[in-house]
Amino acid sequence: MKKLIGIAILALLGFMLLAVVTDEDIMAYRGHYLFENGKHYITTDEGKFHLLLAPPAALDTLGINLVSGDSLYVEAPKAKGSLYVKTLVYKDEWYAIRIADGMYKGYDELSTYNVNPKSCIGCRLCVMNCPTDAITMVKGKAVIDQAECVSCGICVSGNDKNFKGCPTRAISKE
Repeated sequence: MKKLIGIAILALLGFMLLAVVTDEDIMAYRGHYLFENGKHYITTDEGKFHLLLAPPAALDTLGINLVSGDSLYVEAPKAKGSLYVKTLVYKDEWYAIRIADGMYKGYDELSTYNVNPKSCIGCRLCVMNCPTDAITMVKGKAVIDQAECVSCGICVSGNDKNFKGCPTRAISKE
């Protein structure tokens, strides 16, 4: 009986840990859009933040044609130093980019980033630096989940910090 109660308590704790991201983790940012070095940013009074939006085809389908200097409002939690955009307000229109930790996305388009398994050396640098956890290892090679990838390009060109992108150039955009 004690063993059963212990298992039930562990299961409950596990469930509570799954609910770590709450509405309190989502912050609002108001500023201006900046497209720089192939990446999306919002500049605010607090600084410049990298935006994890959606693949370009999804932005097109949603009618989002961002131009540097445009006013933006985003609601997003931080994901490995970047903003994982949930809601975007652009030109007085509200867009639900993703809801409930990415379980629902307001678009169907997939990313066009792929890994060449012949060039991948299995170093896992892309896995450790992917802000959306879209890259995993399968049989020692990196694989990109195109439904989770937001086409941020960090895996190819780096994160403007200590990661400079795939060292063997095994990842490319089609």
